Amino acid sequence: MKIGGKEYGFKLTVGASVQIARLCPDGDLARISEAVGTNYGEQAETLARMISALSNGYAAAEAFEGREAARLSVEDVLSVDPKTFEALTREAFAAFGSDIKGEVEVKPTKKAAVEG
Repeated sequence: MKIGGKEYGFKLTVGASVQIARLCPDGDLARISEAVGTNYGEQAETLARMISALSNGYAAAEAFEGREAARLSVEDVLSVDPKTFEALTREAFAAFGSDIKGEVEVKPTKKAAVEG
């Protein structure tokens, strides 16, 4: 998404999921809808933190691949106009939904459990 001439991306990385899980009740990503809050102030701040986490996830993944990417801080997100905030929320949650579907649940084998 382009804001002020800069392109920003969003990605659910392990680091981003940790940051977002900290906002969720009991640290459970499945309870993300409960994390948002009930009043506008809580909602805006929580969404800004989630958007920033996903932006940081994208930038970190790009850096890992040797590329640079712009990051949105919580303060950056809270500084945009309401229309841009709405667009950021849509785009970030589209990335979140897409990336979370790609997660794979792994169970340790008996051999790994014995060795570990």
